Amino acid sequence: MVTGLKALKRNQYGKDFISNTMQSVYDELKPDHFYIAYFNKTGTKATSLAYYVNGNKKVSNISYMLDEIPCRKVLESGAIYLLSSQADLVYPKDKLLVEYGFEAYLGIPIFSQHDDVIGILVCLFDQPMTLAPPQFDWCESIGQQLGSELQYLALLAEQELLLSEMESSQRVAKLGNWQWYVQTNTITWSQEVYRIYEIEHQLTPNLKLVQEYIHPEDRERVIHFMDNIIQSSHSSYNVIYRILLPNGKVKYIRNESAIFKDDNGNTIQVRGIFQDITEFYHLSSELSKASNKLHVTYNAIIEGVWEYHFSSDKKITSPKIWDLLKVDSAKVNTFHEWIYIIHKDERRAVINAFKKIKGNNCQSFSFEFRKNPYLIDNNSAERWFKCEGRVVDADAFGKDKKIAGVLTDITDSISTIQQLNLAKTVFDNTSECIVITDSCNNIVTVNKSFEEVTGYKKDDVIGKNPNILSSGMHDKSFYENMWYSVETTGQWKGQLYNRRKNGHVFPEEMSINKIEDDNHEVVNYVGVFHDVSVRQQT
Repeated sequence: MVTGLKALKRNQYGKDFISNTMQSVYDELKPDHFYIAYFNKTGTKATSLAYYVNGNKKVSNISYMLDEIPCRKVLESGAIYLLSSQADLVYPKDKLLVEYGFEAYLGIPIFSQHDDVIGILVCLFDQPMTLAPPQFDWCESIGQQLGSELQYLALLAEQELLLSEMESSQRVAKLGNWQWYVQTNTITWSQEVYRIYEIEHQLTPNLKLVQEYIHPEDRERVIHFMDNIIQSSHSSYNVIYRILLPNGKVKYIRNESAIFKDDNGNTIQVRGIFQDITEFYHLSSELSKASNKLHVTYNAIIEGVWEYHFSSDKKITSPKIWDLLKVDSAKVNTFHEWIYIIHKDERRAVINAFKKIKGNNCQSFSFEFRKNPYLIDNNSAERWFKCEGRVVDADAFGKDKKIAGVLTDITDSISTIQQLNLAKTVFDNTSECIVITDSCNNIVTVNKSFEEVTGYKKDDVIGKNPNILSSGMHDKSFYENMWYSVETTGQWKGQLYNRRKNGHVFPEEMSINKIEDDNHEVVNYVGVFHDVSVRQQT
């Protein structure tokens, strides 16, 4: 048996030798599945070069990791390893053993010329099996005989895999490579260049074909440019142009090349990449349009937009920020210069807000501030601003933060609030009784003086008609005339009698005013009165 293997080795090489050796394995051992595989350089993975089932070669090969499987033992020991039975139970993590339920496993190490284990011949059996001494010798011999051929075929397989991966990458990137041998005027393309041109791979490329495919509007410019570059001292060029395909399709191409010259400075070869950037071009065009729209919006909104990076102390702001603050942006370059803009009474609160963000104590903030009075000219009034922001980016540790937000001028809002607070103070503290109703004359609120004079609490009268105070001393025509005046002139003034909650009737002087909105629709009625019983008694 061993002599036969050596004779086979002398007469055959490469794949033929492997194929005939695998046939010998089947004839000798009758395995149900068997394959030859090579190990990667780190000894963590095996990839088959030939896989057989019942003596017939499968089209596809397998690749697998060596963790917790019998092949690992063969690699580490450098010795034949036979599991006569229950192989699938001994190695439950070996997917191949478990999936097919193989009973026996035989692993034969394959050695290089330097006696390193570089691969393995694996035989798998459905039934228990043993090796006779002659078979064991035969297995040892085959491991030595296969070494050199396995190294050669493994190298070819790795090259084929690399080329396949490169071609796949070129297809995804729509990027091909080409070469032009100037002296023989021959051109070679990778498969992706053919795909970009959408022509058959059998076609032999030439310079005329390349030039014909350049878009007519770009052709003269591109040819003139490349001719000048090749004849100059430049060692590379990069040009973008369009190609026009026979079907009318237009593609945008980036052609980047390296130029090789002989000792006399003559160009002998040009190598380059040829990339279809059509999608990128259209996307870039759309992004440019979107960017222009965003820029218009960015500058049109009433708020100022800002961004700040803690680690670099770098700020990005919209022009609106500086329009609002009335500050020269060139004079505010650091965080400390920004803080100086803020009124000293609000400065500490602002610094604390930023410290909380930086210290991971919060993700957002909102504060109000006035401008430093030293930065306000004599002709300008004090203004209030509201700054809101939040963390928009940070590293895995929550550091190196970037925050972004808006700045709003809230002076008018603050003024309105102050006026409302003042009005409320007057409303609550005036000695005049005030009652406000809605457009349907239902009470919506009353003040403290109303409660003190009438004896009714606010909660007693909300939602009710003011006629709950009626004394019964005025006839229907009195009230009709009163409301006619309110509706036609917007107001009424006079004296009438009303009744307190305790039943006592009292005289009052009262004015009623109608409140309308901008569309002249009634919003409220406001009644103001005071008790004149004391005055009448005197």
